[in-house]
Amino acid sequence: MTATDDHDSDTERSIVETFDARLTNAEFVLVLLAQRGGRMTQAEICEVTPWSTSKVSSVLREMAADEKILKIEYGPSHIVLLPTEVPDILE
Repeated sequence: MTATDDHDSDTERSIVETFDARLTNAEFVLVLLAQRGGRMTQAEICEVTPWSTSKVSSVLREMAADEKILKIEYGPSHIVLLPTEVPDILE
C-alpha cells in the first residue's frame, strides 16, 4: 500500500462517515464537494455515494436548478462546482 492509497482510503472513510441520514441529499452533496475542494465530476460523485447513477443525476439537476451548484458539460463528463469555485472565465 502506498501513501496515495492511504490518502484515498482516508478520504473514502471520511466520505462514508459524512453520510448521515439526517442530511438531505443536497446537503450531503454540498458537504462532499466541500471535502473535495469544491469540484468533482458527476462520475466521482456516483462512485463515492450509495446512490444509483440516475439518482445522482436527479439530485444534481435539482441542485443546479436551485443554483446550489453549477454543472458544466465537459465532453462526455459533467463537472460539478460549488458556486464559490466558479472560474472567472465563466462569470
